[in-house]
Amino acid sequence: TLAAKQDRLFVRTSATYLSRLRDYDSANDSELEATAEAFVNSLGDIKVAADELFQHPNTVRYRLRKIKALMGMPEVSDRELMVFLTLVFLGRENEGEGPVR
Repeated sequence: TLAAKQDRLFVRTSATYLSRLRDYDSANDSELEATAEAFVNSLGDIKVAADELFQHPNTVRYRLRKIKALMGMPEVSDRELMVFLTLVFLGRENEGEGPVR
């Protein structure tokens, strides 16, 4: 995490992807950022993420497809998305929001 905190390119890239989620959520009254965070916290377990969000697993799957499209990576696996989002949220520590669990 020290490298992430000191690498400006990493911090800016992470902030860019977080902004995409937040902007989409604001414009569409959705919860993609919360879904992404729950997905990361659950280590990619859709059922656990759905339980955390009080949503049906199919709702989480739908949102993950939206997240993939929004991030410009519609063909990646859920596991690849989880790793990518883990890195994105790692950069969030630099915003003073703290780490993802």
